[in-house]
Amino acid sequence: MLEITASATDVTSIWHECVKLLQYYCSCLPVSILLPVKKLLFWKKMLYSGNLIVYRLAKCSDASIFALAAKVHIKPRDIFRSSVARFKDSFWFYFSKLV
Repeated sequence: MLEITASATDVTSIWHECVKLLQYYCSCLPVSILLPVKKLLFWKKMLYSGNLIVYRLAKCSDASIFALAAKVHIKPRDIFRSSVARFKDSFWFYFSKLV
């Protein structure tokens, strides 16, 4: 009979690695990456809403949005020109580097 011995830290680290791989292969972004995607897309909708007050609110928070975009290697000028699919592709590329 085989006896398997592993410490709790070994099991925990294996478990976290398996979850990331499973999310990647199931095409399911983790919440830690999904929330910034939603935040960026919401900001872009605010910027192009046509409402002056909402536009001003979006412009007040552009520094934090640019920092968020820089984290996943999106240039500030690409935020204004890119489509929703391009944003999601950038975040998927960022996530694939984490896996």
